[in-house]
Amino acid sequence: MAFCKKCGALIEEGEQICHACHEKTLQAKERMEEKKKSLPNKYEIAFKEAELGVKWADFLAYGICLPELVILALVFIYDIFSYHEFFICCKSVIGCAMATWAMHEIVYRRKKVIKAVRAFYASNIILDFLTICYFTNLDYDVVPFFVLRIIFFGICLWKNDSYFGKRKDIFVFDVPN
Repeated sequence: MAFCKKCGALIEEGEQICHACHEKTLQAKERMEEKKKSLPNKYEIAFKEAELGVKWADFLAYGICLPELVILALVFIYDIFSYHEFFICCKSVIGCAMATWAMHEIVYRRKKVIKAVRAFYASNIILDFLTICYFTNLDYDVVPFFVLRIIFFGICLWKNDSYFGKRKDIFVFDVPN
């Protein structure tokens, strides 16, 4: 049992915040300081980046949205907005959203980069599979293209998983730095 440094109220062991005045307990403050000390500083991260290289990550961050944006632009430029294009447009919007999340995680060197990149590739694989199912019923000859995309995204998923796994000491931040 301990007492709050601010108001003197009794605090049970393991409590993070005083229930009377809502002040953080000494234990909570010590844990925060330990967590801050355990994070590498920007110089250590820069050294690890130089040692391992992150050019692919930076390229991926800025180039990941391009294919989805091109498809969206083509749909709107040619003004051929039928039901089929609406389906492709929705697919591209979802792809852009996932790509934006992955890009944000990469640029800010955040912890969830592996999850974001996995989600981007996995969502594209699923959406391409749904696209194949949709267009197969309509007798369009786009199935080989989407099969190749599924294979490509599967390989990218596997390779990027190992790439970012080796660089997990670089992508460490909880919040943008």
